[in-house]
Amino acid sequence: MRIRISAIMLVLALTAITAAYAFASFPDTTNHQYSTAIDWIQADGLVSGYPDGTFHPDQTIIRAEFTKIIVEATVGGTKTGSNCFPDVTDQWFAPYVCTAKDYAIVGGNGDGTFTPAREVNYAEALKIVLEAYSTPLPTTTPEFWYSHYVDYASQNGLVFAANKLPHSFVSRAEMAEMIYWINNPQPDVATTPTPTPAQCIIDFDCSARGYASCDANNSIYGYLCVSGQCVIQPGPDCTATGQTCVEYATGAYCN
Repeated sequence: MRIRISAIMLVLALTAITAAYAFASFPDTTNHQYSTAIDWIQADGLVSGYPDGTFHPDQTIIRAEFTKIIVEATVGGTKTGSNCFPDVTDQWFAPYVCTAKDYAIVGGNGDGTFTPAREVNYAEALKIVLEAYSTPLPTTTPEFWYSHYVDYASQNGLVFAANKLPHSFVSRAEMAEMIYWINNPQPDVATTPTPTPAQCIIDFDCSARGYASCDANNSIYGYLCVSGQCVIQPGPDCTATGQTCVEYATGAYCN
């Protein structure tokens, strides 16, 4: 009897150790602002980190990776598909991007491409998340294509919504927070977003007009509402990456 009990206790102990190891926090996210969200998506099997065991929470995420994670989170079954965009053929991400297109989660750029290797920005990320989770949105025609998505996030408790420009790139930690936020009624950080002051909306909508433009120095810029005033918010310097700032109908990008 003693041997049997000891064996059972050993099995339970090993099971506990295995579970703890499987869902241990990433070493570089323990004290991160969005650690709860990161742990949540890790436990849900949506991310596994890098080979060295880290997560790189503040690193930006490209459109292919972001789409894959959201599709994994929302679409069941085996993901299939290829050649759904001129630049999405048979790469590792093709089944996920093509599935996302089939489900109307993504629609591509104005020129018909998807640009899978480009960093996803906040407006694009919100659209992907809210469409993937079938979030009810206004049916009226928005001033800008992303307006309903940005407004929904601002009005429904996404922690960083009040201070995030639509063209700003999304970090891996912010990606985790967005998934956690849409799946849970309360954000993991006890912070109430500051509402956009009414005077910022009158005659000049900071959130909408803030969508990127190119300046004379080959950099992206936008506007942010600060204490009721619209102020210029600098964005990425395209020259630093050897690229050119180009304006599209959906905003400005370093290409």
